[in-house]
Amino acid sequence: MKKWKYLIALAIVVVAGLFTYGFIQRSGQTEVEGRWALSSGGEACYTSFRFMKNPVNGGGGVSTEATNGNVVEMSYGTYSYEKDDTIAIKITNRDVPPLQVNASRTEDTLTLKYDVEGKQAVCSYTLKKTGK
Repeated sequence: MKKWKYLIALAIVVVAGLFTYGFIQRSGQTEVEGRWALSSGGEACYTSFRFMKNPVNGGGGVSTEATNGNVVEMSYGTYSYEKDDTIAIKITNRDVPPLQVNASRTEDTLTLKYDVEGKQAVCSYTLKKTGK
């Protein structure tokens, strides 16, 4: 009976250690979670981004919206951190190469730099408030 108690205690310590390690490894990453609306940028900028965090793998789900006149194109996929300020976005509903995004955030403003269809985009997004 004591053997089971030790094994359970060991399992709890290992799981707690893994969560702590994961938290420490991600602590310097630019926080991108939320719904972001374009506030400034050129034609190459997506109209909006939505990042949904997955605490297990350090990335999560992402959706994008691009507006061209009356046409709105939505895409979705996953994102992961390559460096603290570099995010790889893989769109899964279209056949496009992964998007490498350099991100920086100041309070409710997210600045993203990326290439889309051969055009360099430097875009600023404002965090959409929910529940208001």
